[in-house]
Amino acid sequence: MNFDDFKSAWENDKAEDPIKTTIDLDKFKTARLPLDQLRAKMKDEFWVQCIALLITAFFPQIFGLNQEFYLPFYGFFVFYLAICVYYLSRFYFFYKRLLPADLPTMENLYETYYDIKLHIEIYKSFTYALLPFAFVFGGMIILNVKNGKIVRMFMEHGISNNLTIVLVASFAIGMIVLMLITEFWVRKQYGKYAAQIRQLLDELKGA
Repeated sequence: MNFDDFKSAWENDKAEDPIKTTIDLDKFKTARLPLDQLRAKMKDEFWVQCIALLITAFFPQIFGLNQEFYLPFYGFFVFYLAICVYYLSRFYFFYKRLLPADLPTMENLYETYYDIKLHIEIYKSFTYALLPFAFVFGGMIILNVKNGKIVRMFMEHGISNNLTIVLVASFAIGMIVLMLITEFWVRKQYGKYAAQIRQLLDELKGA
C-alpha cells in the first residue's frame, strides 16, 4: 500500500466518522499503552541499527578481506550508509511525534493509526533496500575465503552454465526467504500495535 492509498483510507475513515471531540481519559490510557510499547521497541531497534551500521563499516577488518576488496566494499558502503541515514532519520522523526502530550481527538488517533501503517510499509522498504547489500557484502566475504582461492578458480576456469543457474537460483530463493521473514517479523513486532489502535477506533465509532 503506497502513500496515496493510506491518505485515501484515512480520508474515508474521517468522512465516515467526523467526530473530533477529545477522547476520555480511560480511552486515552488504552491508546497510550500500545503507543508506549511501540516507542520502546522503536528506540531499541534504532540503537541496534546504529550499532549494526558501525559494525558493518569494519567488515573488511573483521573478516580480513584482501586489500583488493576494500575499494568495491566501501564504494557499496557509501550507498548503504546513505540509505540507512535516510530511513533512520524518518523513523526518528516518526518516533518523536508518535505520542501526543495532550488527550488526543479522534482525528489525531486516526492520523496516528495511518502513520503507523505507513511507517510499517517504510520499514519493509528499508529492509528490502538493504537485502542486495547483504548479498554483495556476503559475496565478498565468501570470495575472500582462503585468500581469494575462489576468485582465482573462477578466473582460471570460468563459470559454467550450471553454476550460473545455481547462483542465480540461490540468490532468488534467498531474496524470497528473507522477504517472507521480513513480512513475518514486521507483522509480529509492529503490526499488532496498529491493530490495537484500529480496534480502539472501531470501539469509539460504535460507542
